[in-house]
Amino acid sequence: MITKQVNLTEREFYQLHLSIINNFLPVKLSETEIVILAEFLRLPEIIRLKTQGRKIVRNNLNISHGVLGNHLRSLRDKGYIVRIENDEIIRPYLFPDSQEQSYAFKIINDDYKRIS
Repeated sequence: MITKQVNLTEREFYQLHLSIINNFLPVKLSETEIVILAEFLRLPEIIRLKTQGRKIVRNNLNISHGVLGNHLRSLRDKGYIVRIENDEIIRPYLFPDSQEQSYAFKIINDDYKRIS
């Protein structure tokens, strides 16, 4: 078994988490979508996808309103941002535990033949 602990900044933590789970998502996130989505995951829920949260993300990443809007539309089209009543939310399965996150998965070589 391979194990490794990685200590990261908050920004790096969310970006690495999304990069890891991206391999298991039904529709892959682009590198830019990972960076943008990670910024939103860092925000308090009350402002996350609201005007205030979008402004914070735009300032943190130094991107324009249009660029952010295009990437948010792509995240909606991929189903990772959804509308619930009058609010938009990020799908809960995209959130890691806030302090630390562990992963466990197994890969199996189906072509491996054991000689008995």
